[in-house]
Amino acid sequence: MSMEELKTVKKYLKTNLKKKFIVPTTAFFTSSILIVHNGAKLCFCVNFHKLKAISKHDQYLLLLRDDSRHQRTGAIYFIYLNICQEFHRIHMSEESEDLTSL
Repeated sequence: MSMEELKTVKKYLKTNLKKKFIVPTTAFFTSSILIVHNGAKLCFCVNFHKLKAISKHDQYLLLLRDDSRHQRTGAIYFIYLNICQEFHRIHMSEESEDLTSL
């Protein structure tokens, strides 16, 4: 990892720890990170393969927005989550937090 990439990772971690978007963990698994050059900026990517391998898959998947359109007809309330921007706002029970770690 270059010094520039290391500085980017440290800045990202410090910023998101301060905002409490991420928290330190004692989970028994970790995921590697990859820094990708995207034009003039660096992008922070996480390898989820190990996490996916130990995850329990839910048989009741969330429907895609377009697939659920017919179910919303006549609905009074519905919610749309931009998971990329709002993921840190989804709270988990304390006993499940280690299962959500990277």
